[in-house]
Amino acid sequence: MANGYIIIKHQVFREISDDEVLEFLPNEDGVPRYKIFDIRKEIINMEAIHILNNQEYRIYQKNVFENEIRPYLADHPEYKVLYFGTATIPLALHLGYCFGAWRDVDVYLLSRERNKWELETDTGSTIEFDTNYVKEEFAGPIDVIFKVEATYLMQNDDLKQAVDIPHKIMELKLKSIGKDVFVNQEQMKQFAYQFSLGIDAVANYLPNTDRIHLFPTVPVGIAFLMGAKINPLVTKPIVTYQFNTNSVPKYEQILILQENTDIEVNIEAADSKKIADIKNELKEQLENKIGPLVKQKQEDKKRYNDPQISWIKAVLPPENDYSEIECRYWKGIPGITETILDSSKLTVAVDKAGDGFYISENNEWQINDRFIFNIQNRLKENGAVLRALRLFVFHESIHIFQKLTNYTAQNVGRFPRVLEEADYIADVWAMIHEFYYSKTYNSSETINVKEFFMSMIDIALNTMLAFDDLDSNSEEMQMRRVNRYLIWYWNYLQIEDRSCDSLSDIINILANKPIIEIRGLDIRAQSQRTIFKLTNYAVADLELAYIDPTGRILRASNAGGLNIDEIVKGFKERNGQRILRQLKSWYHQIRT
Repeated sequence: MANGYIIIKHQVFREISDDEVLEFLPNEDGVPRYKIFDIRKEIINMEAIHILNNQEYRIYQKNVFENEIRPYLADHPEYKVLYFGTATIPLALHLGYCFGAWRDVDVYLLSRERNKWELETDTGSTIEFDTNYVKEEFAGPIDVIFKVEATYLMQNDDLKQAVDIPHKIMELKLKSIGKDVFVNQEQMKQFAYQFSLGIDAVANYLPNTDRIHLFPTVPVGIAFLMGAKINPLVTKPIVTYQFNTNSVPKYEQILILQENTDIEVNIEAADSKKIADIKNELKEQLENKIGPLVKQKQEDKKRYNDPQISWIKAVLPPENDYSEIECRYWKGIPGITETILDSSKLTVAVDKAGDGFYISENNEWQINDRFIFNIQNRLKENGAVLRALRLFVFHESIHIFQKLTNYTAQNVGRFPRVLEEADYIADVWAMIHEFYYSKTYNSSETINVKEFFMSMIDIALNTMLAFDDLDSNSEEMQMRRVNRYLIWYWNYLQIEDRSCDSLSDIINILANKPIIEIRGLDIRAQSQRTIFKLTNYAVADLELAYIDPTGRILRASNAGGLNIDEIVKGFKERNGQRILRQLKSWYHQIRT
């Protein structure tokens, strides 16, 4: 018998009572010493699995492990660890990954048919399985699909839809597929060991693998044991998925296990209070300032009915020259009177917000707390946070006109050029209307229009960075995201330029999207999305290109104070100032 027990209750779909787990402790000489750790952020129905905020839960359980469980493990090396899980497979894999393989853990499986934890019924038998692992070396870049089948079989076509890039398929499969197949600890640990041989084979034979896409159909406890077998120093990044029969593809990417090693910040009670205060203020502004402002504009439009008044002159001083933004596709963009902002409301609920936001058919907005928390961490001051959220609301309201909603956005990232244009239009529209809002309610802030727009662009860029902060994988970024940052840092520099000195100049700058790109980074495709790798690049290959207002193509490598490597590091670290410093160096070299 062990000197004591450390009991992990990992709860998502069902609460686990203390009595349930204590039943498994030996009590011949009385109840032994034990410590129970509850990992329980929220209990959800199985039907709600696809709106579970996995990133938030991952941060939470990682911090519980690092701050509470790991120190206790270190202080009690003689204690036996017992794991009881009613979590999702990705979260069980992640918690096992946090534990690592240095500590032996007994796991217990919940029989869903009997709704009880099963005792060992057979302490001697092994379990039979088949494997199909890579055995030949391949030096080129490749992705790996790793099928692990115990409870049910998967269809290769469904997996290939989720991973539509060059890949190899490996398999670990029980000879007898089904529920409640595992009957003792030896079988479960033997199966987890075979899984570790599979990821070892990738390290040995496919050294330049980019990603291992893991698709397991296993009990929760075995997912935990599998996660514990993943060596963060050797194993390539492992991508986990969740099955959703109603989506295309049917497997949705959930977590990359080898996230940043830094401890991510929990949202504490004081933070939640600040977030609630921000939401209340935003609700007040949305419903009692923005809404009435739009309704007044609707009344003005009915009263005057002047077709010569463009959407931009309806909200900015009409005597100015906005000719650059009154032509081409800008001409057909709707005014604020044609958006949902006249009837929009903000709710405190976040059940459908996922990792970002949600807008209902009743124009009710939900905004995820982690998103607001990340904005707060970047901007600090409440006024700036509220401006960021107003810009966000303006931006998303014009997306609805663009037919880009919660219901149409699925897989839209596969159209990077279209989405880049749509985002740019929405960004510019949002900034113009934020200027109008601020001029209406806080006119003193807009006296110096140049400083106002520069500050607004800085806030918008930090909001974009806050959105990217939701993704724990900082070693990659979608190409369209990189381009969007380059575009807006360039706009910032153009407005900062001494030749820009009026509202007309600013608006006409914004009317012409900069064409600027970076090359020299390795590119990979995932689900038809093009992604830049921000590591393992040759600095000498890095180059910038820009089409200037005269139509000339200007190119630059590392020279004259420009260090493009610093720009890439800025993207990796999500450090906007690092990017801006280098672009400013080049801008001052080539401006006319």
